[in-house]
Amino acid sequence: MLEMIIKMYRVRDWIKTFGICILALIVNKIFLNTALFFIAILQSICLFSFLFIVDDFNDALVERGKKSIVQIIEKKKISFQKIMILIFIPFLISFFISIIFFSPIYFVIYLLFLFFAVAYSLPKIRMDDRPFFDVFFNIIFFSLIFIQSVIFAGNSFSNVSFFLLVWFALYIFSLELIHQIAHFSFDSSSTAIFLGKKRTLLLIKLSFILAIVTGVSFFLKFPDLRILAVIMTFFSITRLIYSIRFSEKTDFKKMRDKMGGLVEGILYLLIVLIQSF
Repeated sequence: MLEMIIKMYRVRDWIKTFGICILALIVNKIFLNTALFFIAILQSICLFSFLFIVDDFNDALVERGKKSIVQIIEKKKISFQKIMILIFIPFLISFFISIIFFSPIYFVIYLLFLFFAVAYSLPKIRMDDRPFFDVFFNIIFFSLIFIQSVIFAGNSFSNVSFFLLVWFALYIFSLELIHQIAHFSFDSSSTAIFLGKKRTLLLIKLSFILAIVTGVSFFLKFPDLRILAVIMTFFSITRLIYSIRFSEKTDFKKMRDKMGGLVEGILYLLIVLIQSF
């Protein structure tokens, strides 16, 4: 049962980006308050779980039989009512936490996340099927999870928080395009389908160039961010050089795991931890 629940919440998919929440909490030293830290972690888990199970559920309403969530219902491994409960559990927990730690700014961020998370795959709206909006919405709702983690305890944005948000947004931008090319033969409508593989590959390379320019800009304008900016620039240059070998025959499913985001994120984490003491 537990394995099925983990599968329905798609934990193995979002755990790869969960580290950004840890970074956000460490930047503002929430980790120094153990109870508050674990509540903030729980909130992030609920937001990720709600986002992914709603996405699968809405997709299933449009693409009957293609999603594991539909197969689970049809094989009677779990009832439709229980699936609805699983959808509402993370929502109710996150809403309850938002009320307890209420602040106008935090609550607005929370409501914006709910809107973008649902509108992304909701039938008849389905920004997931609209070129460019699909990429934009991915950047938005993942960035909102990061932002809510930063301001969870009423903390304001620091230069480091701003840097990490920009880095993460650019990373998600290129990662989503790679994801779309990996699903090129399955998607009926996406930015990659609209542009075609060649133009999408060019856009991915341009995203790496933009990340390089951004890293250099941070280095020149923010002396306190220079170490972080050097890391960002180095990894962006490495990705750009690696992307020269990209072609329509590249296995982009494997490429998603070779973006270096985990290593880069760990380096940011170590530096932020060192700077916190």
